[in-house]
Amino acid sequence: MKHRLWTSKQKSQIVLEGLSGQIDINQFCQKYQISQTQFYKWRELFLTNCHQSFEIKKQATTKQHLGSQVKKLRSIRSIRAYLSSKDNSDTERVMRTIKEDLVWTNYWDNPFASQEALKKWGNDYNTDYPHQSLNNKTPTQYFETFSQQIKEPDSTLKSPG
Repeated sequence: MKHRLWTSKQKSQIVLEGLSGQIDINQFCQKYQISQTQFYKWRELFLTNCHQSFEIKKQATTKQHLGSQVKKLRSIRSIRAYLSSKDNSDTERVMRTIKEDLVWTNYWDNPFASQEALKKWGNDYNTDYPHQSLNNKTPTQYFETFSQQIKEPDSTLKSPG
């Protein structure tokens, strides 16, 4: 068989015509100069994925909703785009704080004890320790204030302070 590059649209049209059953499969494959194996592979791929054409609207609606939420979040001064150099320095700072407060000051006999200690430290860090970057609120308090602003659709989002 002659090697050709087919577009996805051409492949779909060929498969749909083949599914109609109006012509013998041997004659059909000769007409398009493809092997029967190739046709069956395309058919299987087509039938396996055809349901996705009905999900496009749902995906687009979800994308639009998420996009509007991201715009709201970005309008807040304290929320930055991911993977910025500032986020990297914040992550490094948190890791150093974990090491200083927990890892370097303790010794554990087993990994489960260290895992429990990390959970307790994380809980304390988020509920009991006010952060200067969050207007001297704990992350939990800051999140609750922020969540309340999101629930009120008419209010203008601003940095909880």
